[in-house]
Amino acid sequence: DEGRSIELPQTEISIPGPHDAFVEDVQKNLYLLRTRLADPHFVVEKIHLKGRTKGPLYLAYIKGLTNPKIVREMRRRLKAVNVDMIYNLGQLEQFIQDNSLTVFSQILLTERPDRTISFLMEGSVAVLLEGTPQALIAPVTFFAYIHSPEDIYFRWPFGSFARLLRILSLLTTM
Repeated sequence: DEGRSIELPQTEISIPGPHDAFVEDVQKNLYLLRTRLADPHFVVEKIHLKGRTKGPLYLAYIKGLTNPKIVREMRRRLKAVNVDMIYNLGQLEQFIQDNSLTVFSQILLTERPDRTISFLMEGSVAVLLEGTPQALIAPVTFFAYIHSPEDIYFRWPFGSFARLLRILSLLTTM
């Protein structure tokens, strides 16, 4: 069984840029990342959790670009998870986030390999799990939620203007 083939993104639709999304097969997802990021310092660590999880987690980062403290802390948090079963990254997020009572999460879920690479190039880490068609990105700020996946394909004045409009729309709504 080869599983589901790589398809169009369902939730993070973008006109410019690639039109592929993560699938449930983590090896295909790692392939999507590696084909876009031909950097010899791109590291993927396999982390086995306790319990009956679907499979190991994969911690991805760029050595020399990502702060080693962030990598160590994420590795520590992942290894500290002690539940019977982790079946999706949304569930895992609840176990590794800093403050479960905050309105703004410091973790982002994305189905897009290009968006994952964008965050890795900014020094974040990504976590992938077998059976989950998403990547968990950490740490992120509030502004990561204002940033659209297609912003990276526009020149900076247009992307910045679009983000400014989103912020003003949010403030108007509130």
